[in-house]
Amino acid sequence: MIFQSKRNKVTLDSGIIYKHAQSEEKAILEAGKLEMLRNAGLRVPRVISVQDALIAMEFIDGITLPDFLESASEPPFHQAQLIVNWLKQFYGAVGHDQTSEIRGDVNGRNFIFFEGSVWGIDFEQEEYGPIEKDIGRLCAFARTYTGIPYGVLDSFASEIEKQAVYILHAKLDAIKAEEALEYEAMKKRRPPKAPPGQE
Repeated sequence: MIFQSKRNKVTLDSGIIYKHAQSEEKAILEAGKLEMLRNAGLRVPRVISVQDALIAMEFIDGITLPDFLESASEPPFHQAQLIVNWLKQFYGAVGHDQTSEIRGDVNGRNFIFFEGSVWGIDFEQEEYGPIEKDIGRLCAFARTYTGIPYGVLDSFASEIEKQAVYILHAKLDAIKAEEALEYEAMKKRRPPKAPPGQE
């Protein structure tokens, strides 16, 4: 099985994920990040081996955030809380208060729901900034998924904002500002479409 990825070839074979990174250096850096996060108690895939630019890791057989939202039969408040709590653990593990490192790639497909928990995948890039940047981007992505009723998406994103303010002590106005910046960036990456809620 081949998974969708813009930067790498990712395949599943006999229950093992094989990620062909862009370089040996990137493979080593990502494997090291996965091991560090796992040792800090975060739910991330276990690295099996790294050889040249190829990382072998365990397969998390769950459902991605977009797929979950598409099948949601009730407001996904609990799932929003799970993600924000995962991010809190991440910021603690990377020492955000000292390093300013953030998750960066908050694409919904990098969050997987499995056995009642949320798992994070894909750590090949490092990014730095305020936590509101992660939250704003995540909300922008969530509110613009296609094929899902906007009410479900908005409920989820609004709960993410609420939990981020409560759990992470994020500033709501800064989240909204980062979300607006992400919408502008989307316009440059995607064909024009109606604003969220006006499809």
